[in-house]
Amino acid sequence: MTRIIDSHCHIYPDHIAPRAVEAVDRFYGGLPANPLDGTAGTLVSSGRSAGISRFVVHSVATSPAQVESINRFIAETAKKSRGVFHRPGGAPPRR
Repeated sequence: MTRIIDSHCHIYPDHIAPRAVEAVDRFYGGLPANPLDGTAGTLVSSGRSAGISRFVVHSVATSPAQVESINRFIAETAKKSRGVFHRPGGAPPRR
């Protein structure tokens, strides 16, 4: 069985996902950084329909103050996902 992994994804808490997607798009000069709505549920649903079984979720902070909470959200989501979401390794942010 072939396993397809999307190795570069971004997700946000449901309650801020629409605003986060818009903010990141603006930050990158209007480039659509996330063609979906930014929620984990939509990413999984869309991915499954394309045959994707795993997702590597990356942080996308537009300011240093966001890094810790975003990394925490991604870590918690990955832990709860039972292997669907993974996060890349990395050093903790400097303080």
